[in-house]
Amino acid sequence: MTTAVKVRITQDIDAPGLGAKIKAAREADPRPVGELAKLAGISRGYWYDLEAENVRASVPVATVKAIEVVLGVDFGVGAGDE
Repeated sequence: MTTAVKVRITQDIDAPGLGAKIKAAREADPRPVGELAKLAGISRGYWYDLEAENVRASVPVATVKAIEVVLGVDFGVGAGDE
């Protein structure tokens, strides 16, 4: 029996317009941004930073997926795990 070593591949991709897509989906949702952010597991301020595309580091795909789940949309970013 052989064992294998797993290797994690990390890749950053550009997602132009993602902030505008998040904002449009949020504005179509009747819930307040604070509630949406809490459900996505992020702060309200970070949510607004994402909408403004004012983030200094790469956004984990898990965060985008959480926002998608909360808003019931698919932004087409990433295919799975980070």
